[in-house]
Amino acid sequence: MKADGTLGALLWAALLIAVAIWLGGCTTAQKYGQKGADVADGALETAEWTLCYAASVGSIRRRYAVSAERLAAWRDLCQASESSLFEAR
Repeated sequence: MKADGTLGALLWAALLIAVAIWLGGCTTAQKYGQKGADVADGALETAEWTLCYAASVGSIRRRYAVSAERLAAWRDLCQASESSLFEAR
């Protein structure tokens, strides 16, 4: 009878450990998910900065000044004035 009590206590302990690991894993997954979101936000900010401030005049003209709509979208994104160097072709 004593062996059954010990086995039952071990099973409960194993169950509690498994639940603790499972709950800890959820917390860790949330932390990694937040870190991934932070990295993606940083990459987007870098891409926008590059598009608005680091791209050459020629590359912006070739890519965005091909139509009034594309040029307007670039101006909206980069908060560029209407009197900027670019005219739609």
